[in-house]
Amino acid sequence: MNHVINLSSLNVTLGGIRILNGLSLEVPRGQWCSVVGPSGCGKSTLLRAMARLIPVEAESFKTDYQTPAFVFQDPTLMPWRNVSDNVGLPLELSGSKRQPEESIDRLTIDETIQLVGLDVEDLTKFPRQLSGGMRMRVSMARALVTRPDILFMDEPFAALDELLRQQLNQLIHEICREQQLTTLFVTHNVSEAVYLSNRVLIMNRHGEIVSDVEITLPESRTAELRVSADYLAVVREVTEKLQEAME
Repeated sequence: MNHVINLSSLNVTLGGIRILNGLSLEVPRGQWCSVVGPSGCGKSTLLRAMARLIPVEAESFKTDYQTPAFVFQDPTLMPWRNVSDNVGLPLELSGSKRQPEESIDRLTIDETIQLVGLDVEDLTKFPRQLSGGMRMRVSMARALVTRPDILFMDEPFAALDELLRQQLNQLIHEICREQQLTTLFVTHNVSEAVYLSNRVLIMNRHGEIVSDVEITLPESRTAELRVSADYLAVVREVTEKLQEAME
């Protein structure tokens, strides 16, 4: 199987404190893998380790991706840039926005903004003119505009109300499924993790992965799925394993 991430006996120590302990993990290409666990257990640290953003110790650590992208809980939009320019920032930083390709990049920006459910009239708005949900859509578009091959998401929907959260769950799942994006997702919400994932990792307070649950629900995730017996059974299973991990 083609693995995008393959790590063995990974440890992370920050500020003299051991955060992750001896983790081994393989993430196949195209898989949506979510991580749940109690607060402070190292979920976000694991995400940053897999993205090679922090120093680690490992027996083996191999990655096979070229264009990573990130979506975090805070959209971190630049207030002096409008929606279009915020989304286009990664293209500028990569040096791809230059003549004569500028018109092509602008088309990519417009298409990506519409992909996440924003309208053409939103292009010239500034962050202060946007709702929380719209700002998160802009953050998602900024991550997707580079056409990444792996997407790291750290509790991106935690601050949103439940209805909007569910809408964005379905939207980003459809996008990642269509683009065959490998996705690593951190959340405190078990229902969200089950709905989005092919697989849910459960961590304990000691920075260890104690359960690895395969999600065998239909690939197409719909609103109706959330009330199905199969979905609710998996949510119950993951919740029970998480409660055991917190003991």
